[in-house]
Amino acid sequence: MNMERMSTELENQQHYLEEKGEQNFTFVAPETFVEGMRDSGYKSTATAIDEFVDNSIQAGATRVNIISTETTRGKKRKRRHVKDIAIIDNGHGMLPGMMCAAVTWGGTHRHNDRDGLGRYGFGLPSAAVSITRDYDVYSRVAGGKWHKISINLDEIAKGKFTDKHGAIRTPEAIAADLPDFVKNMVKNRPFAHGTIVILNNVDRPSPGFVTPGSFDSKLIEHLGLVYRGLLSDCQIFVNEKKVEIIDPLFLNPAGHFHETKAKAPKAQERNKLEFQFATEDGKRIGTIRIRFSYLPFGFQGTDLERKKDEELDGRFKVMKENNAFFIVTRAGRQVDLVGKTQFGKPEFTLVNNDRNWTIELDFDPTLDEEFGITVNKQQVTLSERVWDKLKEEGVPGIIKNLRKNFKKDKGRRIPNKPKNSVLKDSEIVMKHADQHETGTNHLGAYKVLTESLPGAPFYRTEYNGAQLQLFINTDHLFFSDLYQIQDLGSRTQTGLELLLFALGYCENQSSEELEEFYKRERQEWSKRLETYLHYLNGINPLETDEDTAHSTELQTVEVN
Repeated sequence: MNMERMSTELENQQHYLEEKGEQNFTFVAPETFVEGMRDSGYKSTATAIDEFVDNSIQAGATRVNIISTETTRGKKRKRRHVKDIAIIDNGHGMLPGMMCAAVTWGGTHRHNDRDGLGRYGFGLPSAAVSITRDYDVYSRVAGGKWHKISINLDEIAKGKFTDKHGAIRTPEAIAADLPDFVKNMVKNRPFAHGTIVILNNVDRPSPGFVTPGSFDSKLIEHLGLVYRGLLSDCQIFVNEKKVEIIDPLFLNPAGHFHETKAKAPKAQERNKLEFQFATEDGKRIGTIRIRFSYLPFGFQGTDLERKKDEELDGRFKVMKENNAFFIVTRAGRQVDLVGKTQFGKPEFTLVNNDRNWTIELDFDPTLDEEFGITVNKQQVTLSERVWDKLKEEGVPGIIKNLRKNFKKDKGRRIPNKPKNSVLKDSEIVMKHADQHETGTNHLGAYKVLTESLPGAPFYRTEYNGAQLQLFINTDHLFFSDLYQIQDLGSRTQTGLELLLFALGYCENQSSEELEEFYKRERQEWSKRLETYLHYLNGINPLETDEDTAHSTELQTVEVN
């Protein structure tokens, strides 16, 4: 952090303190408020820790270390548990008076700041009490000494900090030495300035953050994803393990899983949008940036390949956990996933195949109100004006094209059936039925094929000489979400083929008038079926892997 910026920050702190004059910093309500803030809506221990990292980055830190201690808990079955957590940064630090403000809700000299990650000054106390009842803040400015302020909810409840007027006062910041487990970490890396938050005796860890090993792995993964756009300026370590970039678009060459040892396909950057957007009152203008990524068929491998390859398995996990219409980031910091759109049509229902394309939407903090950003940065709600702008910029059409591309890609990758392979069961059944009805034996008179025809009916039949061919359209949801699902079973799949053969046979044997009727109805059946399957995915999504196409034995034909 340059000295000019550091000096400006400290001057702003001093100005803030002078404005407050002799006023003591107080909690905003009685003891019940403090207890209630323990349930401040953080999704996990990791998202609460994000608040401290946000503060560190806002303070100009180039390095953040998160360390933990452990203890053994349990009466019958002893298990190692995370005990204390410390978040350590080398930012500009805080003046002693400012430390008193920092532990109160709303105490910040950056109120309504639109240039950084924080605005309201709620992050530190809200995040701290969501994890523990007892925390300490240490801070040091350049040329100063370490000072400490301690907050204990039990002491507050007992009235230790309540004055004669019934107001709860914050304790004073006092000069203090760092605790030993922090000293051991920083002794080879002395901080001339910075801030340390220590969460003592963690009593509310979320699932996955209880034991030391799981705490490290999950937090590293989480921070790599959330701060992927900021890690080039500020390195983060969890118990001395460096946090690496995890890009859910898989476009960053420095990101985890960008490449695999198995040489699986790479992500492809598609459309890119950037435009100015004004708030409703017209007083502020910010930029919205949208990136689109296409993940080709085979990008995450098959079930079997993932069992053998940790990198492919890692890819699939990131894809699955970030399957959304938009991954929303604010000033480069991930905030939320948007899984429902306001585009108003049934085809905009999220399905498993949508893992293979990704959209990142980043907005400037000046547009917070348009994105309904919450105080703890856990959720966004796009305004109707933003949805209208996305439509205007053609985003719905881009999504449709990404989906069509994947269906085509998937259809083309279905392996051809060997020429000397045996007939399918449905082909054999049709041959025997034909022989029974006509007394003739037409070997190979029936054939099941696939074709890629976007917007066409889900099946069609036609005669090729004496052979009745059934074509199943790989671009219709019937193929991916019904006919092709992994646990369907060969007999049921054969039954579907026979059903379509029966319809197609009757159509081809019908009069010219009825044949036209069949064609019109087949088009209508297909539209309705696709709509129904979209709605079905909305209430009962497919849980099978979209890559089951690797195992099919259908022959694919190219249709011009």
